Amino acid sequence: FGNFPVLCPNGSNYSIRIGSQDTSAEAERVTYTFTVPNGSAYSIIFNYAVVLENPSHLPFQQPKFTAQVYDVTDGKYIDCPSFDFVASSNLPGFKLSSVRGVRGAAIFTKDWSTATIDLRGYLGKTIRLEFTANDCTLGAHFGYAYLDLDENIGSSISGNTYCAGQKSITLYAPNGFAAYYWYNADLSKQIGFGQSITISPPPPDLTTYAIKILPYPELGCVDTIYTVVNKIDEGFKLNVLDE
Repeated sequence: FGNFPVLCPNGSNYSIRIGSQDTSAEAERVTYTFTVPNGSAYSIIFNYAVVLENPSHLPFQQPKFTAQVYDVTDGKYIDCPSFDFVASSNLPGFKLSSVRGVRGAAIFTKDWSTATIDLRGYLGKTIRLEFTANDCTLGAHFGYAYLDLDENIGSSISGNTYCAGQKSITLYAPNGFAAYYWYNADLSKQIGFGQSITISPPPPDLTTYAIKILPYPELGCVDTIYTVVNKIDEGFKLNVLDE
C-alpha cells in the first residue's frame, strides 16, 4: 500500500512482518528477550514500517501498532522509546495510500523509520522488546507492520576503523533520524552536522567522537552515541585463490 520495500533498506537480508491484511479482530506480537552484557556500551536499533487501515472507529477500536521495552529484572516498562500508533488521519510521518481497503476505508502507511534503545543504564539486566500489531476490535479492518532489529555491542556508528596511510575517514550514523549533531568526546564542541562526517586527516588512534541523534516528533527519544576510532598499522593483505 505504501510502495516501500518489504526488506529494510539498511542492507539487511531479512525482515519480519507482524500481522497481515486478514481481518478477524486479531492481534499479533513478536518479542525478543535478552540480557544486556556487563561492561560494554550496548544499544538496539530497530527499523519499522507500518500499514494501518483507518475505519474511523472509536480510538480503542482502531487498528494500531505498538512498540514497548520491558525491564524484566525490575518488572516495569521503560518510558522511552515507546510508541503507540493508533489509526487516524493525522499520525506523524504517515501518508495516505492511493489504494483503499476492501470496504473503502482509507489506508495510512509509514515508510521505514528508525529508533534506538540506549541500554547503558541496564547492564546485567534482562530486557524484553515487545512489538504488537492489532486489527480493529470490530473485526473488519487490519493493521500490520514490518520489523528489522540490529543488536550492537559497542557503537552503532560505522567507518571508525582506518588503515595507516589513509588520507581521511568517514563516520556513518544509523539512518532514519530527523537530525544529527557530531561532537568531540566531552560534547564541548560541535564538529559537524548530518548523518555522516568526513575527517581529514584521520584522527589519532583511540580518538572518541559523539553524535546526538534527534528523532522525528513523537517517534522516539533523543540519544547520544559514542564511537572510538581505531587505527590499523598492519599492512593490508589480499589473497586470491586459484579457481
